[in-house]
Amino acid sequence: WNPGFAEWENKIRLAPRTMSVVTGHPGHGKTQLWTQIWFNIVRAYCIPIAVASFETRAKPHIQRYLRTLLTGKLEKNLDEQEKRKADLFIEDRYLFMVHPDGRPSLKWFLDMAEVAVVRYGARIIQVDPWNRLEASRGRDESETEYIGRCLREIHSFAHDMNCHVQILAHPAKMDGSRRGQAPGLEDISGSKNWENMVDQGFVVHRPEIFDGTNRKTEAHLYHRKARFEELGHPCKLQLDFKLSQGRYVSADYSI
Repeated sequence: WNPGFAEWENKIRLAPRTMSVVTGHPGHGKTQLWTQIWFNIVRAYCIPIAVASFETRAKPHIQRYLRTLLTGKLEKNLDEQEKRKADLFIEDRYLFMVHPDGRPSLKWFLDMAEVAVVRYGARIIQVDPWNRLEASRGRDESETEYIGRCLREIHSFAHDMNCHVQILAHPAKMDGSRRGQAPGLEDISGSKNWENMVDQGFVVHRPEIFDGTNRKTEAHLYHRKARFEELGHPCKLQLDFKLSQGRYVSADYSI
């Protein structure tokens, strides 16, 4: 699947039967950027997506992003007819997995994902963020072993169900000389397996959030890992968030 930024050429491709992870510091735009990338794919390839979003509610947050992406206008500037038209598209292509008690487990997530794939034809499954899933770690199981077991189960699901599963995961706190720098996949809290076991790994990073009182809009997307040549190659892509448009656009980038 082409992620919808022509300037990226073949540097990033996404595919079913694979698993990806996205990390980045809180507030750096992981959810919003990947909402836009998956929207591009959902619209271009006419495929449904199922999202388990535990920190950003589907309504109003994700719905607001999608309304803007669909219409090219900020939500506050939409009339009721434009909102209804956008919402029909969202209802047709988006499934939102919400645990009734707010305590989702990996088993619950995979059960709901299977329903989304089998009953509704979803080809993309996303969990955001990983740390909100209730841990089912065994008494004698280390954190590394637990993460490895979970990732193997998710990867098998993606392959068997012919879908792409993406996990958004927070990095561990970075102190000292690395504070403020873009994290790596090895910085994701819990295990080196986050780097070793995924097919693709991405980092979203904003070098500066504010310059005095002015909001900075530059962002970087790092493609840290691509297991297969068809998925692209490691690179750094420059983005700019257009406040007036509510979306990211490609900027100059370096390989």
